[in-house]
Amino acid sequence: MTQNGYQAGTDCLGYYNSATYITPTWVEIGDLGDLSLPAEWGEAEVKRRGVADVEVLPTKVTRSADFTLVRKKGDAVLVALRAAFTGKTATEFAFMDGAIATSGNKGLRMTCIIVKFSEGEGLEDTVTIDVTVKPTPNADAQPAEYTVP
Repeated sequence: MTQNGYQAGTDCLGYYNSATYITPTWVEIGDLGDLSLPAEWGEAEVKRRGVADVEVLPTKVTRSADFTLVRKKGDAVLVALRAAFTGKTATEFAFMDGAIATSGNKGLRMTCIIVKFSEGEGLEDTVTIDVTVKPTPNADAQPAEYTVP
């Protein structure tokens, strides 16, 4: 729910695609905890005589998604993501500002490799899994901002 233009993170949703890019079947990552979507430009340095500062030009953007899953034994999403990690399987993700079935909602859609799948077992916490996904080559599309039609 948006109030005065602000939105709580609890309203945002994450999905993985269990089908194809052209005909996606989006599966909600229901036990998604904290999520971060860092994006950072690489830099080409410009060093010129007569200029005291090192200047930079943007090169390639580096993206990832870092999120926490709350582990629930037997959860189908957890099983699928663990299999994608161990199998080094490309998986498409969408991180949205609301339900992916609602026209006008926006987010980031990208095909990724799961590069981190790290379980944490704190004494006084639920068992969690820290996940990092990074884009991998996809013939259908590059990572992009996505608006539900």
